[in-house]
Amino acid sequence: MEPKRAKVLTSAKFRHLLRVTEATSRFPVRDTLILLLGITYGTRVTEIARVEVCDVLARSGARREEVSLRGSITKGCRPRCIYLSDARTIAAFERYIEWRYQRGAGVALDRKEYRGLTPYTRLILTQKGGAFELSVKRRANFDGEAVEYLAAGSLQSYITSLYRAAGLGAGIVATVDVGRLRAVW
Repeated sequence: MEPKRAKVLTSAKFRHLLRVTEATSRFPVRDTLILLLGITYGTRVTEIARVEVCDVLARSGARREEVSLRGSITKGCRPRCIYLSDARTIAAFERYIEWRYQRGAGVALDRKEYRGLTPYTRLILTQKGGAFELSVKRRANFDGEAVEYLAAGSLQSYITSLYRAAGLGAGIVATVDVGRLRAVW
């Protein structure tokens, strides 16, 4: 029996997912950014849930083009960089920052710093304005030793529901080909 292979999300299906999300989501501005961060930069769900405002915005409020993901939030505990260069993702990011400020979620009094957002709050917030819950998971590493790690299961479930709403099913939340980019979700 052949092993199961991840389904590929084509560019057309991804555009469909974004259109359905924009039309049906309760928080389309946030959800579009989540999907674009995952697909265009290969950012994992737990990384999206754990990145903070100060990771993506400088104190002056300027968007960082190079975002350093701390080792404490990445798979394998190795720091890595993503480069915010995709035009769609930048536009979604700018809309989300303004939307979040207008909602009053994790905001500071001085809008001159970090565009009025509290720097050490999570960038992506839940419907209630808090951080997505992280749970401790366990798995065996290469040597068979038990390893604990944090996972954003609630955000993963939510993203899966966005895919289902677009008629794409849960199994397709694996890889995507976007031009030359091939990113793992």
